[in-house]
Amino acid sequence: MHRLSVILVVTATILTVAAVAPAAARQTPPPPPAVAVPPSFDQGQTPPAPPTMGQTPKPLATPTQAPPAPPAAQGQQGQQGQRPLDPAQMVNIRVELAITETIGSNPPVRKTVFLITQSGSRGSVRSTMSRPGGSIGLNVDARPSVQKDGRVSLGLTFQYSPELAPGGASADDNLRPPDLNESMEIFLVDGKPLLISQSADPKGDRKVTVEVTATVVK
Repeated sequence: MHRLSVILVVTATILTVAAVAPAAARQTPPPPPAVAVPPSFDQGQTPPAPPTMGQTPKPLATPTQAPPAPPAAQGQQGQQGQRPLDPAQMVNIRVELAITETIGSNPPVRKTVFLITQSGSRGSVRSTMSRPGGSIGLNVDARPSVQKDGRVSLGLTFQYSPELAPGGASADDNLRPPDLNESMEIFLVDGKPLLISQSADPKGDRKVTVEVTATVVK
């Protein structure tokens, strides 16, 4: 009787396990744990080091935009259509014009006029006097400009009206000597005089020489 009870208890246990096993097999398994995705970084950006024990991680630095480029320096480009001057060309220039007259055996007469103007600008001198027989005068227009090689480019125009020569222009008349008008574009060496013309009157023995000097004033 005792053996039969043991057999019945074992048989009941086996049947209970067999009935529970299919039910457990039908249960849905739990989802896998989520995997953290590391943040992405721009090219050239170094990711931060992992925080140590007990240290609070620092927030990622947000990329900043590059500062705007500074505006062009004033003076590099002047008004529209004008080219900026080289610093070596931003100087004043003294232009000296010397006219020497020789009439016969008389001592030479030298007349000199000078003006100062900045490189690339025009300078003018007007000197006129009215006398019996007409007006006399010396008018000069000059535009000097320093070149990159150090020479001076000079645009020069002048008009010279001389006075009457002693005893008249000739023995048979009392005409005033002819005017001298010249206009030219020349190159000069700084501070070195240059003989630019030598002329004679169409009538008489009057001779006129013209010399010009351009000097950079520092």
